Amino acid sequence: MGSIDEYIVKLDNLANSMDIRLRDIVLRNKGALLSTLKLRLFQKSLDGNYNFLGTYAPMTKRRKKKKGQISNRVTLRDTGDWYNSMFVDFKSNTILIDATDVKNDVLKDIYGDAILDLAEQEVEFFVDTKLDPELQRMIDDLGNINIDI
Repeated sequence: MGSIDEYIVKLDNLANSMDIRLRDIVLRNKGALLSTLKLRLFQKSLDGNYNFLGTYAPMTKRRKKKKGQISNRVTLRDTGDWYNSMFVDFKSNTILIDATDVKNDVLKDIYGDAILDLAEQEVEFFVDTKLDPELQRMIDDLGNINIDI
């Protein structure tokens, strides 16, 4: 490596572009983030705060059973349109998940905004397995230093 001044310039450039780099990492991993959220909703019927979404009304249970769908808990997945409309963004150092389906606002009104939140443990897992390693590689590329993020 060159002089310490060169290293400091590289480090400053990395720091100044960190918001863009974080956004790139998040968007590159949007499939994994969405899968995590959808699986929790579908398999466990839990929002991002780990609150149980509840069970279906008797009439809905009968309709779900006729369709061969899960009927013993709310999954928020009937046709799949809402799940398929989900998207990920990254703003103000926050991972944002939302959906464009027409039912989105109604579902949020009924079940709360946390239906589209990642749970704290899910965010920690993402940071530990994706974000930290990628940031460490960027820093390593500057000159073989190791940090504990």
